[in-house]
Amino acid sequence: MPVRSRLSGYRAAACLLLAGLVSACGQQIALPPAEVAGQPNSAPTTTASVPKPIEAGVSDASFTVGSNATDTYAAVARGALNCWFGANGPMKRSHIFHADANPPAKGGSAEIVLQERDASLSDQRGVKAFRVAFIPTGDGTQVTVSHLKVDPNVALALTRDVETWARGQAGCQLRTVLDPVPDPVPQPKVARIRTTR
Repeated sequence: MPVRSRLSGYRAAACLLLAGLVSACGQQIALPPAEVAGQPNSAPTTTASVPKPIEAGVSDASFTVGSNATDTYAAVARGALNCWFGANGPMKRSHIFHADANPPAKGGSAEIVLQERDASLSDQRGVKAFRVAFIPTGDGTQVTVSHLKVDPNVALALTRDVETWARGQAGCQLRTVLDPVPDPVPQPKVARIRTTR
């Protein structure tokens, strides 16, 4: 594995670790007001408006979630690394995962880019195929998905996965569209016979 690819992997892992630590320290839980002796709550409870789900067939999508950008980025990156690029992830051999994230003190914006794997390049980072941007807003995070060079069915599955993970849910739509990458068949070791002269 080239040094640059390993460093990118270490960098992504460090970003995920940092995002996890920050999210564990900064979580807040909002509880509804208590009822008073048999009287229902008169104060309305506030809930974040549920954005429209992403429509089928769109090439680019944008939606807002109620969590901060760092937590949202960490959830999506974790899902992508497990589902898309895991042990037998469908994109493991064809694409490269690259992420950049700013710490919360610098705004917390982040970006995930999937690039086609190009063996002719030293770092194998070919054409950008899929991009997810996380932009902090006053009441959460705007998540923008851009399909740059992906099959429409794959793009829709990727977008559904991003939306699912950004909302704190579990799932992996991509594996319903693409088959998992089989593990390589180990080649039998050939014994070397040494001859003496």
